[in-house]
Formats: sequence, structure tokens, C-alpha cells
Amino acid sequence: MKRWIFFIFLLVLALPGMAQTGYSKKSKKKKTRSERTNRPLESDNFLDKVWVGGNLSDLSFFNNSFRFGLTPVGAIQLNKTVSAGVMVRMAYRYERLYDFYGNSYKFESFDVGPGIFARFDIMDKYFAHIEFEHAFIEQPVAGPGGIIVENGKVVTVSTTENYVYIGIGFLSGGEKAKFLTSLHYNVLDDINYSRIPWDFRIGMLWNLGTPSASKEK
Repeated sequence: MKRWIFFIFLLVLALPGMAQTGYSKKSKKKKTRSERTNRPLESDNFLDKVWVGGNLSDLSFFNNSFRFGLTPVGAIQLNKTVSAGVMVRMAYRYERLYDFYGNSYKFESFDVGPGIFARFDIMDKYFAHIEFEHAFIEQPVAGPGGIIVENGKVVTVSTTENYVYIGIGFLSGGEKAKFLTSLHYNVLDDINYSRIPWDFRIGMLWNLGTPSASKEK
């Protein structure tokens, strides 16, 4: 399992660079006069390639539980179709748990998961996504017949969980702000993980520069 995680981690890092190399080779081909006139100019301003924002995720309701996640992200536009960036998922979890005698107790946790991702835009409206996250999770300790309780509180243990999400989504908006909706699946899903493998997200991204200024009038 560790070998697969390491391989996928390297793949997330390598894919944007491979796409960038392919794009650079294509850009060396001779352009027609109309293509040279109408295509957007490459901006020299670094901020024109930087996007920041976030998304809502991990939203789930069950009989006695609630989960809600917020993920700030930062990304760099490597070329017309490929972006790569970093993220930190912050998820709140609430559950009603029961001990051996049927007594209920409140369990709350705040989990944090840093990660990296790459996004590949398709036909300006759709995108594919791959992501690696190393999450720090607080879990209740289970004993014979139920949870373990000490001094009226649920006993917990800190652990880590690795997630590799692949997903597809819809992209809308303009050059300065974009709205994203997407569906993702964790290919490393495990029965002991605290999250379900499917994750629906909605989010926004804002460009820090002035991308419209890089186009010819």
C-alpha cells in the first residue's frame, strides 16, 4: 500500500510537468497569421497565473452524525489547460455514540488534511482532477460492545489517513473568477476510514492578477 501511495504522489507531481513539456513543444510549431493575431498573449505578470479560493466538501447527514468540510486552495496556471496547487482540508465532524450500556455521548472532532492536486481543463467547461491528501484524523476508541468513556468523555486516538481522489467537474465564470462543481472518488478507500469514498464539492477561484490585460485588443 505504501508503494502505491508513493507512486501516486509522484504521479500528481509529474503530470503537470509532462503536460507543460508537451504544450511547449506544440507552441514551437509555426502559427498561421490569424492564429498569431487572435491568440492570447502570454503574460509576464506572475500573479496572472495565480488562483486562490476554496471549496465546500465532506457535507453529509446521517441519523446521528453531521460532517462539513472547508478547503482553502492555491494554484498556478501552468498553461492553457493545466493547473497545479496546494490545499488544506479542514473538516468538522459531530456524532452521537453509544457505550456498552446504551448511554449516548457527544463526539466532536476537527480534522485537518494538507494535500496537492492537479487540474486538467477540457473544452473550457469541464475538467479532470487528481489529488493526494494526508489527513490527520481524531477517532473514538472502540471497546467491547461500544466506545470507551472516561470521566464522561469519549476516549479518542489521533491517526492519519491517506486519500487519493480522482474526479470530474464543471467549470464556469470569466477570466477573473471561476465557479466549480465536481464529484470525486477516493481510490484508496478503506472500511476503517472515517470518510465515505465519494465527495461532492462546490467552490470558487479568483485570479490575483489582471488576465484580461494579457490579450490583444
